[in-house]
Amino acid sequence: LHGGAGRRRRQSRLAPGSGKAAGGSRSISEFGPDGSLVPSGSRGQYFPILQIEPRGTGEVMRGYDFYSNAINAETMRQAITTGELSITPAVELKGPHDRGAVGVLAFVPVTYMPSGVTQRRYPEEFLIGLVAAVYPIGPFIESTLKLLQPAGGLDIYVVGADEQGSERILYFHP
Repeated sequence: LHGGAGRRRRQSRLAPGSGKAAGGSRSISEFGPDGSLVPSGSRGQYFPILQIEPRGTGEVMRGYDFYSNAINAETMRQAITTGELSITPAVELKGPHDRGAVGVLAFVPVTYMPSGVTQRRYPEEFLIGLVAAVYPIGPFIESTLKLLQPAGGLDIYVVGADEQGSERILYFHP
């Protein structure tokens, strides 16, 4: 992660009905209809945020269950099934410092290989958890441009398509 453009978040799977993250110290939460964090509903699987880097940024999100969001859950299932990095489409970020920014979330499964096992047939069998990175598109583009220092007069549009194929501007750099 470069220049503060992304934030890493570590997650772990918890047993159904546990309702607590990080050793019972904090309830698992999700976003309610009004956009505030509320206690998580009952589900068969949870992936709450257990650790946030850099420290001191977005601590209110500790315990938030990324799996409670359908887009995140689909992307996480893909990462777990393939054992590889999986990235969401552009979404509105809801963290305390995001202020409605658009970004992407990247999920990488963390697995272990028991001794004596030579081939992974099902990556989810050996799943410990996931590492997630949040990339707000604007700061990511600005950090990159600062490094590249392109000649003046360069307008950059980042465009994405929704499920219906309609394009929308995700970010503009004048």
